[in-house]
Amino acid sequence: MLFVELVESKSTVLLAFCENGVVKLYNLLSLQPHHEYTNPGGYIYGVSLNPITKEILVASEDGFIRVLIIDEEYGLKIRFASSVRTFEDRWEGILKCNFELIFFFFFFWRAIDVCWDEENIEDFYGSYESGLIRKFNKAKQVIATMSVKENNEKTVAWRIRSLKNA
Repeated sequence: MLFVELVESKSTVLLAFCENGVVKLYNLLSLQPHHEYTNPGGYIYGVSLNPITKEILVASEDGFIRVLIIDEEYGLKIRFASSVRTFEDRWEGILKCNFELIFFFFFFWRAIDVCWDEENIEDFYGSYESGLIRKFNKAKQVIATMSVKENNEKTVAWRIRSLKNA
């Protein structure tokens, strides 16, 4: 769940991320569901709120990182803003071409978690089930790639956070 304070309407909403990929927006004044958004990427593994722009990053089962916004102009609604996906990782498995790998290919490269960069709030990070962590800029371009390994084996970063340099 994620609480979002909205500036224009001076209200607070609650976003509930359901197992089936549905995001429900609740107005805390009425405690009733106000709007639903169905994530086309399926299950949502990680979420992060930009404290300045109020944009919401979601890490999806299909490998996409989506940017959602809460639109206050025509009533409170969750609106899709943009998405980014790292394609080159998924194609490595398909080139090995046997049935088991193709089946594995479709379920292996999930986006696991997301977070905004504390140093540059327009940049963000995404971690993937492949063991990669990628940094993206505002134009959704990859600007850094890190591989998480322990004892020379792939390790998945289930939760990531960006911290300011002291």
